Amino acid sequence: MRTDLSRGPRSLTAWSWAGVALALVIVTGWWQATTGPSQAFSQTPSIGPASISSIHALARLEPGKGLITIGVRPGARLEAVPVHEGDRVDKGATLALTEGHQAALAQLALAEAQRLSARNKKALLREKLALEREKYDATKEVRLATLRRLSEIAHQQIDGINVLAKTLSANQVREKVDLEKARLEAEVQKSQADLNVKEFEAATHLMTQLRALEDKELVEGGTDDELLDRQIEAARAAVEQTVTKAPAAGVVLAVMSHEGEISSGPVLYMGDLTVMVCKAEVDQAEVGNVHVGDTAEVLVGAKTVAGKVTHVAGMVIPNQMRDIDPRARQDLRVVHVTIRLNDADEASRYVNMQVEVTIRPSTVTSK
Repeated sequence: MRTDLSRGPRSLTAWSWAGVALALVIVTGWWQATTGPSQAFSQTPSIGPASISSIHALARLEPGKGLITIGVRPGARLEAVPVHEGDRVDKGATLALTEGHQAALAQLALAEAQRLSARNKKALLREKLALEREKYDATKEVRLATLRRLSEIAHQQIDGINVLAKTLSANQVREKVDLEKARLEAEVQKSQADLNVKEFEAATHLMTQLRALEDKELVEGGTDDELLDRQIEAARAAVEQTVTKAPAAGVVLAVMSHEGEISSGPVLYMGDLTVMVCKAEVDQAEVGNVHVGDTAEVLVGAKTVAGKVTHVAGMVIPNQMRDIDPRARQDLRVVHVTIRLNDADEASRYVNMQVEVTIRPSTVTSK
């Protein structure tokens, strides 16, 4: 059989392309068998129920009743900050004093001294009146009898002068003049004596009403006392404006301003550390699986503290905390979930710390 050498190269080329195609088929089959479905299919979300065993979120440690910010009027100079970090304070304890405090105290002391002086004066007047009344009551009968006796004597003196005048003769002119003069003087004395009797009888009759008026003027709580009380109230209000007190019992966590400084607003932070919570920022896509009563684990430093969900907020907000992992998504829409910690001791040492939380839903939900 004759061989046509002129067709050799063309036949070799055809066989070469066929071999390449077969090799591609073999390699593609091996790659699919090794890597599974293509990337396009692997990114397609699965459809159907999925169990949510845990939800991870960032959180911040806070006192159970919240972190309390204590501040004063911005621009006010601080006279004193009598507390330090770590101090336990009761409700109403003084936390800061601002400028004008000493002057306000002096004004209050002056107002209180004025009221005390007025009360002492009234007390002395009441004692004096009591003595005068006792004296009056003890002598009024004798005085009235004396006044009436003097009136009678004046009347008798007039009667005697009249009788004597009848005995004088017409030529006893000088004696008549002297007698008339004596009679006029006696008339004056009689009139004065009668007036004294009437005045004393009237005073005795009106004594009850007069004493009631005196007692009313000296009673405690009158209009002058009310004025002094208002002055004291105003002075106390001025003092209170310079004093910042603790709104609740707790621990001083940080002191931001000190004596002599001009306040910019916040002076210190405090809180009740007997109960600690953490405020978790749960992604809006997962918060539907979280319910009150779900258990949780909070990583505080190197220690895991158990807790329970006590509140799920009803508002979606931008996240405030950022994951330190640069690959993690930073712009999230989250819902605040409050978790009460079973043991507050460890968390109370790190108020405001950012921690990691694992929430374990108590029910199975579908995504």
